[in-house]
Amino acid sequence: MLSRILTIFARLVPHQNHRWLVWSAAGSLLIALMDMAGVAATLPLMLVATDAPGAGQIIDLFSRFGLTDTGAVIIALAGFIGSVFVLKSVSALLIRRWQLGKQNVLEAEASVGLLKLYSSSPYDVHRTRDTAEVQRQLNFSVHQVISGVLGGLLNLSVDGLTILLTVIVLGVISPIGLATATLVFGTTIVGTQLFSRSRARRTGLQMSDQELAAWSSLLPLIEGFREVRLTGSASRFLEAFASSKRKSAIASRNLSVISELPKYALEVSLILGIGAIAAVISIAGDPNQTVAVLGVFAAAAGRITPTLNRLAFTLVQIRSASVSVEVLEDELDTLPNVGSVDSSAMETDQADVLSGDIVLNDVGYHYPDAQDWSVRHVSTVIPQGSSVAIAGSSGAGKSTLLDLVLGLFTPREGSITVEGASIHEHSQAWMRSLGVVSQDVYLVNASVRANIAFGVPDDLIDDERLRRAIADAQLDDLVDELPDGLSTRLGERGVRISGGQRQRIGIARALYRQPKVLVLDEATSALDNKTENLITRTINSLSGQLTIVIVAHRLSTIRNVDKLIYMSKGTVEAEGTFDEVTASSAEFAELVELGRLN
Repeated sequence: MLSRILTIFARLVPHQNHRWLVWSAAGSLLIALMDMAGVAATLPLMLVATDAPGAGQIIDLFSRFGLTDTGAVIIALAGFIGSVFVLKSVSALLIRRWQLGKQNVLEAEASVGLLKLYSSSPYDVHRTRDTAEVQRQLNFSVHQVISGVLGGLLNLSVDGLTILLTVIVLGVISPIGLATATLVFGTTIVGTQLFSRSRARRTGLQMSDQELAAWSSLLPLIEGFREVRLTGSASRFLEAFASSKRKSAIASRNLSVISELPKYALEVSLILGIGAIAAVISIAGDPNQTVAVLGVFAAAAGRITPTLNRLAFTLVQIRSASVSVEVLEDELDTLPNVGSVDSSAMETDQADVLSGDIVLNDVGYHYPDAQDWSVRHVSTVIPQGSSVAIAGSSGAGKSTLLDLVLGLFTPREGSITVEGASIHEHSQAWMRSLGVVSQDVYLVNASVRANIAFGVPDDLIDDERLRRAIADAQLDDLVDELPDGLSTRLGERGVRISGGQRQRIGIARALYRQPKVLVLDEATSALDNKTENLITRTINSLSGQLTIVIVAHRLSTIRNVDKLIYMSKGTVEAEGTFDEVTASSAEFAELVELGRLN
C-alpha cells in the first residue's frame, strides 16, 4: 500500500522528498524504545515492592548510588518509570505534531498537483469530465489517501513497534505469561479484524460514492440556479442532495461502530487476560514472583491496550480509505504524465508569439469517444492581417475547426502551422498570440478591472492598455454607469450585468492581451443591433492590424470579411468572398435567402 501511495505522490508531488518517512520511522522507534524501557523497569519495581526473590540484588545495585532503604529504591524506580513515560508522551506529542503538519502540507500539495494535471489535460478529454467527479477527487479522495491511508500507516509504525518491543520485554520476563496474553489478545484482534475487514471496505466505497452523488446534486443548485428556479426543480436536487448526505451519515456511523468494536472487545479480553495470566503464572511459574510478574503484565496491559485499540481502529480506517486509493489511481490513468501548463502562457508578454499566415494542411479530427470524423481533409489559409469567417449549419464542423485553429484539439491528420511553425510544438507562444471571445464569456466574481485583465495580478495590470481595450470594446458607457466604476464587482459569472455587457467585457479582455489573432466565436450573438454595429466597426478598424477569425450565425456579422470559409459535413464546401461563396454554394445561398440579405 505504501508503495502505491508513493507512486501517487510521484505523479502529484514530483518534487517531494520522501526522506521524512525515514525520520518518521526513527521517531516511531524512539517512542517504542521509551515505552519498552518503562515497562521493563516495572519488574524491578514490583520485585522490590513485594520483596520477591531478586529484590536484594536490585537494592544492592542502588546502594552504589547511596540508596540503601527499600522505600528510597521504590521511589527512585517509580520516579524513573514516571520520567520515562512523561518523556515518551512529550516526544510522541512533538513527533505526532510534526507528522500531522507534514501530512496536511502533503494533502494540500497533492490537491494542487492533481489540479495541475487536470489543467494539463487535452481539451477534448477535459470537456468530457464530470465536474462532480473532479470535486470528489480533489477533496475527498486526496484527503482519504493522505490522512486515512498514509496517516494510518504512520500510526501503525508507531503502535506496531511499541507492541513488538513490549512483547519482547514480556517474553524475557515470562514466556508462559506472554503466550497466554498472545492467545487471549491475539484471538480478540484477529476475530474483530476478520469481522470488520469486508465491512470497512464496503463502507468506504459507500462513503466515496455518496460524496460523488452529493456533488452531482449540489452543482446544479449553484451553477444552474436560474434554470433550476425557472423549471421548479430545486426540490428534486435538494432531495437528492439530502438523500446522499443521509446515506453518507449512515455509512459514517457504521464505520465508527466498526472502528470502535475492537475497543470494547479488548476491554473484555483485558479482564479475561489478566485472570488467565494470573492463573497460568501461579500454576506454571515461580510462586514467589507471581505477584511481581503479574504486576508487570498488568502494567504492560494498561499501556498496550490503548495501543491495541488504536491499531485495530487504524486498520479499519485504512481498509475504508483504501477504496480512495483505487479511485484516485483510476483517475490518474486518465490524466497526462506531465506537469501543469506553464503559467507564462497566460501572461501578456509579447516577446514570444507566433505571427504570420495560418496554414491548415489536410486537417482531420474526430473525438476520442467517436469514430466519425468531425472534420476531414480541410486545407485552407488564413492570411495574416485578414478577416476570415467560418460559417456553416449546425453540425457542419465549424466549432471543431475553430478549436483546432485555437490549438485546443490536436489534429488526427494533417497539420496547422504559422509561418512554418507548428502551433502544437509552440503551443505557449501560440496561446500568447491569441485573443478569444466566446459566445459564453466566463466572468469571475471580481471587479470589472480584474475581469478584463483576466489572470493578471492586480499590481501588474497596465492601466493604459486597459483604458484602450475598454474604449475599443465600447464599454465606456457601462463603466460610467456602474456604482464603483472599474472596481465594481460583477457577481458570480457576471450575473449583475446583461448578456451584451458580458460580451463586451469579453471583447475588452481579448483586446487587452494585444493579440496577433483575434478570434470571435459567436461573440456578437448577445448584442443588440446598435452595439453589434459599433463592435463591428471596431473589428473592421482592426482589420489589417490583426488577423481576425469569426464564427457567427448572423450573416450580417460576416458579410464584409475578406474571406469566408463555408463548412458542410466536416469539409470546406466553398471559400472566397461573401458573394463568391454565395454563388458557388447552393446551401449557403439558401441561408442568405432565408436571411433576406440579397
